[in-house]
Amino acid sequence: DAAGLRKPGRLAARAAAAADINNDGAVDVYVNQIDGPPVILSNTSSRGAWLIVDLEGTESNRSAIGARVRVTAGKLTQWRTVQSGGSYISQSDPRPHFGLGPAPEIDEIEVLWPSGKRTLMTSVTPNKVLKIRE
Repeated sequence: DAAGLRKPGRLAARAAAAADINNDGAVDVYVNQIDGPPVILSNTSSRGAWLIVDLEGTESNRSAIGARVRVTAGKLTQWRTVQSGGSYISQSDPRPHFGLGPAPEIDEIEVLWPSGKRTLMTSVTPNKVLKIRE
């Protein structure tokens, strides 16, 4: 109740996947029940700035598995690695998601591709899904 979740009641479930289903910057959770309909726990809380990075490899694998992304906004620096798997019988969103707090701008985004290539972007506006192609 304190987290603002509606009680879904008791569930017999075997899979949960995290993803920003509606691309609004808030990570939602999808739960797959054994003998019932899927349940979506939609995150509607207020939040600060955010960024989702959607990578597409050309020389590396197309899904960019293994790519590392660094995002710097002010004094905050975060790293994410694109990976597959992570949950039993489900796959969470592989797109790196960054919570940026009150940052009005992203100073730098660096992508280290599995091929060894490097992509660098500066002065990026937050609060969007950013597609980056190798």
